[in-house]
Amino acid sequence: QFLQANCQFIVQAGLIDYSIHFANPDVAIDWSRVEQIRLHSMHALKCPICLSEPQAGKITRCGHVYCWSCLLHYLALSDKAWRKCPVCSESIYKQDIRSVRGIVSRCLKPGDWITFRLMCRERGSVIFHPKKDFDNIQLKHEPEHLLTEINTQQYAHLLSADDETILSEIVEKEKYELLKQLEDDGDQPEACFIKQALEENNEREKIIRERIDKMKNIDEIKLTSKQTKEDEEEYLLPTK
Repeated sequence: QFLQANCQFIVQAGLIDYSIHFANPDVAIDWSRVEQIRLHSMHALKCPICLSEPQAGKITRCGHVYCWSCLLHYLALSDKAWRKCPVCSESIYKQDIRSVRGIVSRCLKPGDWITFRLMCRERGSVIFHPKKDFDNIQLKHEPEHLLTEINTQQYAHLLSADDETILSEIVEKEKYELLKQLEDDGDQPEACFIKQALEENNEREKIIRERIDKMKNIDEIKLTSKQTKEDEEEYLLPTK
């Protein structure tokens, strides 16, 4: 419920119909389709285990953020398939953790000036935009793409990402953070869990690249089939 109400969800593009989420914001998002969660906060995120900024951060279904290696270490200390969240005691399953990006918003204090913006939305829809832009926007009941303009992204509850974008904006950035962490803490006992996180990151990258190659093959087959059909139609065209 907390995540549903307070976060942005990056989901895989084109797999299922997301239109129901634009009519009813309380409908639960299919967790298996979530690639990353964006968590807006007035303060920088901190891992509850090491008390540092999360490295290649992961978020649990209960909404708590940890370093990937810290979470793997914590889960490894039990023979069960799950452990209680150290913060709220909700059950944490390894397969349910997701990538997370913390976005620090402006922290307001008494006496600050605030600029309000009039927003507008269609009846029966949860999609809203600034009133001054509303008449010029073509409304659609599907997630905005992750690489759209920031001004459009900030009003979206769902953002979609194709496989290439997931690789460049999520997987590769996590790998960079893990490699940097391994370089800094390679002589620490935690290093084995950083390496485990890297292995899982590589496995995720492999799966995504296989999906990309599969889609390229399908597109090539479609293109070849279309070209063959056009050639046949041209061949069968009657001559004068």
